[in-house]
Amino acid sequence: TMENVADGVRRMTGIPLSKGQISRYESGKEDPSLSTAVAIAAFLGVSLDYIMELSDDPQIRSMERMLAYVNRIKELRTNKGGDER
Repeated sequence: TMENVADGVRRMTGIPLSKGQISRYESGKEDPSLSTAVAIAAFLGVSLDYIMELSDDPQIRSMERMLAYVNRIKELRTNKGGDER
């Protein structure tokens, strides 16, 4: 569910995400930041290209890179008081 995705991304990265935001992203009413899109893709276990509808192939080509990026987001949020860069 949208709530499961929002909760999972929040737990994984610390990015404050709500069910409403997921709904707006899914409907195209709002675009996520790059870090949020990467976090959603990592949580769902699919490629960023698949999330952005640029590919029909959900396979992640570089999971290690994506997880390293998610971990860097967590580190920046912890060290910078929540600033996203």
